[in-house]
Amino acid sequence: MKTKTRFEKDIRIISQLRLNSRASLTSISKSTGITISTLFERLKQLRGQAITKFTCILDFKRLGLHAHSLAVYRVCKANKKALRKYLHTHPNVNSVYRINHKYDFLVELVFDGLLAQEEFIDKTDELFSTRPHHIFYVVEVLHREKALSAHSISMLNKGGDDHGA
Repeated sequence: MKTKTRFEKDIRIISQLRLNSRASLTSISKSTGITISTLFERLKQLRGQAITKFTCILDFKRLGLHAHSLAVYRVCKANKKALRKYLHTHPNVNSVYRINHKYDFLVELVFDGLLAQEEFIDKTDELFSTRPHHIFYVVEVLHREKALSAHSISMLNKGGDDHGA
């Protein structure tokens, strides 16, 4: 059997973890054909590098967080660091990305309702003299965290470009 490169093994391990990050080493070993000892060593090296955190994906609406949106912020240079810290520590901010095209941050927000979200926006304006330039309300989540999943890996291996699946 042809020996797989370390990168190929890592991708197979990651694709299994993307399906179920709580899977046992035994089940991952059976799915990937990689020995448990190799899995253990690769996971130890990947943790903190390619794998930054093991987590769960939430359905915000089922948790009562019905105001789910993406907000695009631009802030003056003097307030950028403080806004970044504020966003990083705010409990209703799910994700923050530094972005380009004359904007600074793309912020994923989750609130129980629009009133609470508007209060957050007013507070950022009060503290940092900025309001979102754009707010996109999430109407429906079609899929999340799919890249490098088992399906996407199988499509890469086939050389396919099946966007409809």
